[in-house]
Amino acid sequence: MPIPDECTLMRRVLVTPTSVYPMQPTVEPMNNLQYHFKEYADRFLYVQFTDEDLNPIAPQEDEEETCQNTKLFDRIYNILRRGLRIAGRTYEFLGTCIQDLREHGCWFFASTQELSRSHIMAWLGDFSEIKFISSFVNCAGQVSCCCCCCCCCCCTMKTCSIDMISHT
Repeated sequence: MPIPDECTLMRRVLVTPTSVYPMQPTVEPMNNLQYHFKEYADRFLYVQFTDEDLNPIAPQEDEEETCQNTKLFDRIYNILRRGLRIAGRTYEFLGTCIQDLREHGCWFFASTQELSRSHIMAWLGDFSEIKFISSFVNCAGQVSCCCCCCCCCCCTMKTCSIDMISHT
């Protein structure tokens, strides 16, 4: 079945303290960036950070657990700074929005010769006047990640019924 024009195969990975788990791509509506750069939609990657049990990361009050959290936060920082290399592509941190932060997620992009992270950032606009990180995330996120595509259409998938087969 072909993918509708306003949708894309969303690529996701889960990052734990010790591993990176690629998830099966799913058909989802494009965000503004994917829609604007439609021919490069397959180069966007949603990264979600979790603990080793695939649960959200929570602050710890115990001193031993705080040390473990420090290592985890160092890993997250290094990935945000250096990017991720998956299947021959190097994904660079692109941005996030408030909704993605609630899910401990953010967006990465694998540059090509025609389109790079800096080209996308230039398209988003000039944020040099913004002095606070929270304001930057809010403004950049509204422009890029969280908004639905310009069409505001939802993907609809056709369903069919399957006859029940019983084995004796």
